[in-house]
Amino acid sequence: MDDALRALTAAGNKDGLANGYSRAVVDPRLSGRGRGVGDGQILDAVVASDEVAAGRPAPHVIHRLMELTGVCDVRRVLAAGDTVNDLAAARNAGVVAAGVRTGELHRADIDVHPHIHVLGGVRDIPGLLKIS
Repeated sequence: MDDALRALTAAGNKDGLANGYSRAVVDPRLSGRGRGVGDGQILDAVVASDEVAAGRPAPHVIHRLMELTGVCDVRRVLAAGDTVNDLAAARNAGVVAAGVRTGELHRADIDVHPHIHVLGGVRDIPGLLKIS
């Protein structure tokens, strides 16, 4: 996953994490995996569920990430997720949804929810966006 995020960043994309956990859970998980947030780090922004009015499937975490990264056009946002709530949040936010099969969702599960793309993992995002 880290290689994919580095490739996306190198190509000029903003990378964010919309998380279903509280900030108290998210920060130790990120730091334990050596993932920083901010300039020169692997992620540009992270939003935890306790930082918005409602978590997924509400669109708020995605819209907050857009605000933090300066992205205004929902058509330029790809939300990749591995849960039903991730896909619903992407739909509710008006962004492009990609189902990721590395979590709880399998292809048959993804197919019954609105999505544009199906990915084997986050590692497939640069290829989808034609970034080497």
